[in-house]
Amino acid sequence: MSRGRWTAIAATGVGLSLPYWPFVFGYQAGESAAAACLLGLAAVAAPAVAGMLWARGRGAARLFVHGLAAAALANVTVALLGKGLGIAPSSTSFAGALGLLTSLVGAVGVARGGSLPDPRRHALGWVLGLGVFAGTAWVGTSLVPPLEDQDTEVQGTAYGLAHDLEPLCLTNRSTLYFFAHPLLLHALNAATLTL
Repeated sequence: MSRGRWTAIAATGVGLSLPYWPFVFGYQAGESAAAACLLGLAAVAAPAVAGMLWARGRGAARLFVHGLAAAALANVTVALLGKGLGIAPSSTSFAGALGLLTSLVGAVGVARGGSLPDPRRHALGWVLGLGVFAGTAWVGTSLVPPLEDQDTEVQGTAYGLAHDLEPLCLTNRSTLYFFAHPLLLHALNAATLTL
């Protein structure tokens, strides 16, 4: 492998690790849009980029699906490893493990020849993706009022997943398992809640 290729591999690993460093060093996310963006980068976007690099697929849509699947898989893998090793989920341990996994997957993906869709050829996809990311961060922190099913029950289920690997949440309707939303939403919320 050429020196330029090694540089690209190392830059990918370092670049993908950046969203995790604040959490590793004790940052606690608040309720601001900036905090929501950082959580989104660490829990969803960075693992998704690593998955896109690993997939080496053709077409922006296919890579996007691979990315979301990789983000979910990475978060669940870190939760399972932490539980299996007896490590209590904390912002520091979860961010460290997820950052390491994300960086390794992305670096290996680049070593295998993976790349992201070219922004010049897929400009609309990039603009829409970044717009949706920023828009959902703003809507989630500034526009949507606190709702019982979003703020208590989904987060309660996410807490159960993050701490016990069981989506257990006692609701005011006397149910123990709350699934008004797809399970993937609960898994990704578990990651952001842990971070």
